Amino acid sequence: MTAKPLTTTPDTELALMRAWARLGAAFTVEPAAESVDLEMTIARTATVAPQNERLFVMAATWLAARHMLVDARRLIVAMQQLDPRASAVAGAMLSVAAESTTGQTALHAAITHCRPLRRPGPLFDALRRHPALLALVKRETPAIYRRWGLWHNDTRLAFDALRPVRWTLRRCPELRLRALLGSGLDARVASALAEHPATIAQLATNTGATYAATHAAASRLAGRGLLEAPHGSARPKQWRVSQSLLTAAQTAFAAN
Repeated sequence: MTAKPLTTTPDTELALMRAWARLGAAFTVEPAAESVDLEMTIARTATVAPQNERLFVMAATWLAARHMLVDARRLIVAMQQLDPRASAVAGAMLSVAAESTTGQTALHAAITHCRPLRRPGPLFDALRRHPALLALVKRETPAIYRRWGLWHNDTRLAFDALRPVRWTLRRCPELRLRALLGSGLDARVASALAEHPATIAQLATNTGATYAATHAAASRLAGRGLLEAPHGSARPKQWRVSQSLLTAAQTAFAAN
């Protein structure tokens, strides 16, 4: 998949706060009503975070607690679209989040695609207006930020400002198949088929995976009764999501 430059609009900051509120982060805005593209939200947050420290902290906190719901491949593609400063900010944000995880995660995979700044500077623009404070922060900057060419002296996260994961999944149907199937190719295939039936070639194009990998994922899911494989000689040979999987996604996270 070819990466395209990531752009933002004057409304991006508010839209991002609303997106994170929908995902369960504490912001004093109305949560987004529309589905959230999680990986693009992470990337766009990196472009806006220098103007909004709360966005940086809450995104890092959410990622530390909910990284299991992040699709590593999609996040890597999103990281490749960032300009140099946003790439460094994303690297710092993912690194701070990854410190609270165990093992190799989607965050670790994406970090390898972020780039440090060649000329170091403050993480947050507000510091530029306060030279004395900036000098102090520069002296106190820990290695996790220096690695990315950024100056900041606070790595604390705000776990008490996150909603429970079941709250998020009740309100974000776009993440339920990931919760049930994992956040990789299986969930991408099932999500695509939940929209409409498709051939393996169409699914491969949709998911960005190879034909062989897509066929293997579809076959795995069909073997568990979660997809319906094509039968007979009818063309095109379209796969379908099973009603049982759709029902499970709708009911598994219903309010108790």
